[in-house]
Amino acid sequence: MPPAASEVQVLDAETGEPIGGAVVQGSGEVRVTDSAGRSAWPAAGPYVVTAVGYEPVRLRSGRSTVRLRAMARNGRVVDQEGVPVAGAIIAHDGVWAESDTAGRFAFRGDLTEGEVIVKRAGYRPFEGSWDGKSPLVLERLELRALYISFPRLSPDYVPHLLERMAQRGYNGVVLDAKSDRGLLGWDSQVPLARELPEVNNQAWMPITEVLKLAKQYNFYTVARVVTFKDHPLATAFPQRAVRRGDGSVWIDIEGLGWSDPFLRENWDYNVELGKELAAMGFDEINYDYIRLPTDGAIKEIVWPIEHTYEMRTGAIDGFLNEVRLALRPTRALLSGDVFGLVPSVVKGNDMGIGQTVETITPYLDILCPMVYPSTFIPGNLGLKDPHREPYEVVYRSVVAASKRTTTPIRPWLQGYSLGVEFGPREWSAEVQAALDSTDMGFVFWLASGKYDGLLKADLPTRTAVK
Repeated sequence: MPPAASEVQVLDAETGEPIGGAVVQGSGEVRVTDSAGRSAWPAAGPYVVTAVGYEPVRLRSGRSTVRLRAMARNGRVVDQEGVPVAGAIIAHDGVWAESDTAGRFAFRGDLTEGEVIVKRAGYRPFEGSWDGKSPLVLERLELRALYISFPRLSPDYVPHLLERMAQRGYNGVVLDAKSDRGLLGWDSQVPLARELPEVNNQAWMPITEVLKLAKQYNFYTVARVVTFKDHPLATAFPQRAVRRGDGSVWIDIEGLGWSDPFLRENWDYNVELGKELAAMGFDEINYDYIRLPTDGAIKEIVWPIEHTYEMRTGAIDGFLNEVRLALRPTRALLSGDVFGLVPSVVKGNDMGIGQTVETITPYLDILCPMVYPSTFIPGNLGLKDPHREPYEVVYRSVVAASKRTTTPIRPWLQGYSLGVEFGPREWSAEVQAALDSTDMGFVFWLASGKYDGLLKADLPTRTAVK
């Protein structure tokens, strides 16, 4: 009996992409689809349509389109002790799966070629071949990291700093990738970056070179991306900037313009930068300034839409969701920075900036509150003088955040002095608070990048990993 359709196109059921090389078999006759997934039907049925990595489809009669579902490969993710790892992402060739509470996953994709990526907050990422049978093993990681800003990225300083960090037990580094002034630390090929004046090819050491050095020490590497605070973008394209009532670009207290967080094209630029950094080999992309402006003549701003809690949080959440989807198939985790007070304010209060723990953490792999004691005022966190109680500031903030989300928390710690002199005693108190409140570790923030004091200090360590 002749088929109902003379030609068939075989497509991937999930992506809609054509499947070339699929076999269409009828009674005593075999056809193979071309690169567009097309083939003539054999003269007589019944029919079987197969392709490597896909579940076969059996049909009594022909049709114009056949969709094949990727064959599931079942596996488990465990840590070094064999304990199941829940919430791990397993990715290959743009397809990804997530492990359940028993560490189990079903991967629907072709794993016959290339490498599989496995990642989870609190572990070193794994990238390599998988036999489809053995458990995938992740190595536990409690991060001890320092942040390096653009001014300190020099060939004379960076190698010495990384060596000293390794000697002192640090295992990670956070690099400025897109700075507070919207400048980039690498020669980006993102089209908009090529259009903006002087954002590429700066005088400092390219982060691609720093990344290579950091990998030699087996450091966990994080690329920091300042998001909506973006002076080059705001001034080059005023229609995409935060603006005043007369249409001019609004300028913050530092004399810098911001891109409008409500515009999707501004989201897209920062998403593309993140994808490029992930492809470069960073283990994590850390987005900062994922919020509305706070410093300056805020009342002069005229927003293009109604300025409500729902619209503000919706803009930040929408952006983070786009980043999440873009980074899921890559080796990079996604983290986001929030003001230190965000974990402690009442639920439903976004402080006018679009940040709440409940709304943003569903999209993040790691939440990074900036719990610098010098930024808190008397009465915050129930403390009379937060500046002088670094342990309590860090501990109470992380615990408060942990009560509001299941997303892992990793705090930024204060490495600088402001108002109160910070030294070994204060740094030790912060680190101890981080060890007591989370097993994700910490990152020290010091904009100057002059870490001589910190690298000499004997800071607390965990005697046993949780």
